[in-house]
Amino acid sequence: MKWLNGYTMRLVLVGILVAIVIGQESANADFTFGEPVNLGPPFNSPSREVSFFMSADGLEVYVSSERSGGLGYIDMWRSTRENADDPWGPLVNVQEINSRYNESFPCLSADGLTLYFSDWYRGWNAADDRPGGVGRRDLWMCTRASRNDPWGTPVNMGAPLNSGSTDMCPIISHDGLTFIFASRYRSGGLGNFDLWMSTRPAAEGDWAAPVNMGPAVNSSAYDGDGCLSTDGLALFFASDRPGGRGSYDIWMTTRPSQAAAWSPPVNLGPPINTSGMEGIPSLSPDQKTLYFGSDQPGGIGGFDLYEVPIMPIVDLNSDGIVDAADMCIIVDNWGTDEPLCDIGPMPWGDGIVDVQDLVVLSEHLFEEVPPVE
Repeated sequence: MKWLNGYTMRLVLVGILVAIVIGQESANADFTFGEPVNLGPPFNSPSREVSFFMSADGLEVYVSSERSGGLGYIDMWRSTRENADDPWGPLVNVQEINSRYNESFPCLSADGLTLYFSDWYRGWNAADDRPGGVGRRDLWMCTRASRNDPWGTPVNMGAPLNSGSTDMCPIISHDGLTFIFASRYRSGGLGNFDLWMSTRPAAEGDWAAPVNMGPAVNSSAYDGDGCLSTDGLALFFASDRPGGRGSYDIWMTTRPSQAAAWSPPVNLGPPINTSGMEGIPSLSPDQKTLYFGSDQPGGIGGFDLYEVPIMPIVDLNSDGIVDAADMCIIVDNWGTDEPLCDIGPMPWGDGIVDVQDLVVLSEHLFEEVPPVE
């Protein structure tokens, strides 16, 4: 009877908490990945697509591509749509940014008014360097007054971000206070390309000297071209380190808070990583879709863009249905950092079991859930 009373009390608490979370903004759950799908036209072409980035409002996409019709070998292209449910328009060359040199790895600020990129080229001919840089490959930025205005003239980001080494693959955090990028053989690095991080106290402040993200994240191999989740707690990146499935794979590292250390990176495995090359990961604004590039068979060009859904796992006791028993598991772990229950608001959780996790479960109540492979 004591157990029954305890179970009943938990169900009452669950009922109260469900009433609290009903109507709140939707969240994501703990996750697995679905099957990757080729993005097709207009994003893919018979040429090589180098990178993909979607704006925070989901209304703009920037692609760097080797496709014909550009000003240089690699150009920046843009597609827009009026509403998040509308189909994407054709890719248009962003001529105010592009040059006869190479523009790649676009990354937009959350407000959509600053665009970061690098003048990367897969060759190493100095004649391919954009003039006005600090090193062989540099980080650049440009701004616009509003979403309807053209981009201004690109400006080199200068020191301390750029160096005499190759600096590329910019990542800006959602709050604009953290900047992550890849640098090749930079003094203090661990390998070929390493991931480096810089911070600033305010959105208009100066960037501090970059710090190598260290052996917990970097390796002696290539580590670069990544993306940061909007909560700043998950970092996806490409690497050819040992333990992968192909020439380059996508890896993920997380941290429980922005002040905490990053966890050892985990290979995303199949079906995302294959025996070929996978890289340039990016996330949709709602964090429910991962975009990446791959040369796997069946593509349109030499290197294509793909999307894969991030699928929620909310059947906490694996009994095939999401119900009150799963909610009781969350209640039993309330206030802890139990990974099983920390399923919101992002797919990787937020370091504490709380109302955000019940929001996730409430969206899937009474769903029958197939077993996870």
